[in-house]
Amino acid sequence: MTRTPRALLLVAIVGVALQALGTACADDAGEGEGEGEGEGEGEGEGEGEVPPYLEQLDDARDLALLAAGDGPVAGAVKYVAAVSGVAPRAPVFDRCLFQDMHRHEYHLPFLQSLDGGEALDFDDYQELVLRRATRAWWGGEVRVLERPHPLTGGPITFAVSLYTEDTPDNRLVIDDVRAVHAVMQRCAPGLAAAFAFVPVSNEQRTTAVAIEATLAAEGIAVWLP
Repeated sequence: MTRTPRALLLVAIVGVALQALGTACADDAGEGEGEGEGEGEGEGEGEGEVPPYLEQLDDARDLALLAAGDGPVAGAVKYVAAVSGVAPRAPVFDRCLFQDMHRHEYHLPFLQSLDGGEALDFDDYQELVLRRATRAWWGGEVRVLERPHPLTGGPITFAVSLYTEDTPDNRLVIDDVRAVHAVMQRCAPGLAAAFAFVPVSNEQRTTAVAIEATLAAEGIAVWLP
């Protein structure tokens, strides 16, 4: 399939932090990665095995369970989460899904592995995750950084990124960060107090610098690598 050149599927922390944190990124459609069987949380999993996804992160141990230990996204877990006020759509419906990174490094193969997501393609992914007018799901990645929280000074930072498209009407805005902050309060209750938004592109970083003080006054942290 033909990819839209301007679609920025950005999946890692910007600048020098890409190397410092061991992240890497590419196109999160992940074409060429195999598909699996649709499974519910823990469904079909033996004791001690990693489920295909979790709908909630209760603490850093849940995140560590799903995160790959090496490779370009070591330590990170990708998420998709329903946008509030938008009609639920398969395969995410009204849930948050934190995917097992051992099975799927990219979003699209993960979504295709779920019941109701088999027919999704790259164009669907752009429409449903990246483009504001048609967005049904937030998408990005989360990780725990062992560094002081930028607002509270606490021992860890729950770094949360959000994928956007660098085209008119689709660039990051402050309400996007507020919305994802609210999602994580619900879906990662054990980590949400350490939430910090992390920009993943130069365009997002410019916006983050401009909105950092406003968000800080609301108790929402921004971490600028």
